Amino acid sequence: MFKQGNFPLNNLLTPMNELEIIPFNGVGKIKLGMNQNDLRAAVGSPPDNIPAHTNSGIEFPESDYFLESAIQVTYDPTTGLVDWIGFNDNIPFKLLFNGVDLFDTEVNEVVAHSKRRGKLDENDSELGYSFNFPELGICFWRESITEDLLSELEDADENDKEWMLEDIENSKHFQQVSIFREGYWSE
Repeated sequence: MFKQGNFPLNNLLTPMNELEIIPFNGVGKIKLGMNQNDLRAAVGSPPDNIPAHTNSGIEFPESDYFLESAIQVTYDPTTGLVDWIGFNDNIPFKLLFNGVDLFDTEVNEVVAHSKRRGKLDENDSELGYSFNFPELGICFWRESITEDLLSELEDADENDKEWMLEDIENSKHFQQVSIFREGYWSE
């Protein structure tokens, strides 16, 4: 059983330590539309909470961060219910979508797999970093674009090549997968 600090996660995990995304629903016991208390009980670990706030004119909803930010949650400012859940690549379980491991499978394969189930938002201003599937309620994100890094590697100093090669390998996989309620990105 995985433990984060003194908080066992056996109430969250399956026997295989795998959880499957159900579009517009949730992942395991973590569900979109839950209230804050129910969500916190489902995760079973105390959150770091950031109240709703405004920064540089941008409004940010209330958020909970669990397991050293491996799971992030935002709450709708009107209803107080979960409207977005992010899973980072440091989660203590495998995150699946229709049987595909979203963090161990390369970006191109995850995107092709998802395109067979829903339409990619080709107009996303961050396309390449972000792959948003509004019809599925799923968005994938990576820190860097592999092709851009490969291009930069050609002109890099020898001292920089080692860390750049590591960044290239990391860019082949997503760092975050998020799920969201219907209409989340259209508001």
